[in-house]
Amino acid sequence: MDYNPSMPTEHWLDSYINDNPPIITTYKDNPHLTQSQVKDIERKRNNPYWWAVYGTGERTKPTGVIFNDWSKGSFDDSLPFIYGMDFGYVNDPTTLIKIAVDSRRIYTKELLYKTELSTDNIAEILAGLVDKNDLIVADNAEPRLIAEIQQKGFNIVPCTKGKDSIRLGLVKMMDYQIVSEEEDYNMHKELNNYVWNDRKSNTPIDDYNHLIDALRYGFDELMQDNQFYFA
Repeated sequence: MDYNPSMPTEHWLDSYINDNPPIITTYKDNPHLTQSQVKDIERKRNNPYWWAVYGTGERTKPTGVIFNDWSKGSFDDSLPFIYGMDFGYVNDPTTLIKIAVDSRRIYTKELLYKTELSTDNIAEILAGLVDKNDLIVADNAEPRLIAEIQQKGFNIVPCTKGKDSIRLGLVKMMDYQIVSEEEDYNMHKELNNYVWNDRKSNTPIDDYNHLIDALRYGFDELMQDNQFYFA
């Protein structure tokens, strides 16, 4: 089998790659390249992403990744916490993430990442994951769905979205290191692939953001409620 390392740094092939480490070949292993082709490849050494993938055959983060400062680690259960939730259905998943913040880090625990969930499905899943008194901050674009979940006894409220809320929320979150649990596969994938669409205006792509959006909703609420704690 042959594959190109420009694929995302989290991929379904990973379990096979871990068990069967690949043989890495590069342009240096190709005897049919002309000298001008070699020079053309090597003149791009100053582009870190391009050179890592096409020069040395290594997987690396795409250019323009929004969250560079993150690591895998344990959730700090000693801190106040909140839940963030984003809704999807067919193409996009419904997500739930547990969030805690200290003066330097955002701790996350991925709890739900699944498509085609009805209101009853969501309520049944929530019943096994959260206490009904725990606060869940959800996407305010789905007021009917939030109301239906509230009627089932959960403490779920819509997030607040003001002008430039995405940009401002991301900028605030970038001041912290994100610590994501080892098993949070989908969160790791999003952190590795959520990039700027327009870096000058701090506009991100609308993809790889289902858990990150949920994180942003909860983070904003947690920061507002606990400003004294993080000062």
